[in-house]
Amino acid sequence: RSVYIIPLKVGVKKRVVVAKTTIKPGEILSPKNTGIKEKIFNYEPNNVFFNLADVWGKIAKTYIKAGSVIKKEQISEPYLVKSGQRVKIIFQYQNIEVIAYGTALQNGKKGEIIRVRRKNKIFLGRVENENTVVVQLY
Repeated sequence: RSVYIIPLKVGVKKRVVVAKTTIKPGEILSPKNTGIKEKIFNYEPNNVFFNLADVWGKIAKTYIKAGSVIKKEQISEPYLVKSGQRVKIIFQYQNIEVIAYGTALQNGKKGEIIRVRRKNKIFLGRVENENTVVVQLY
């Protein structure tokens, strides 16, 4: 008589967000390139997404191979301001605000500090929204 030992695969089954196609760095995640798939994990996953709405509109930071689970560290918030874009610059000094227009010299997400140019001067300012940068003057 022979005894066969069959290894049991114990894991956690979860429906997670995966790449439907290979996603390149800088590509925006959308219904075209993402989907939901049931996967088995050896542990309770905490660095992945379970809802498509949580990834749509975000930007890939790395290559994400088709069929692979999308991890939180692989994506980021989209840029609100793009390099070369005309932006409203709000200069703030104590209780005074002056509004002018200039050019973003870097891409920026909400809250990030980027360089902007007004005439021939370059300032550092915080991205407020998709067309506004706030420069604090001291």
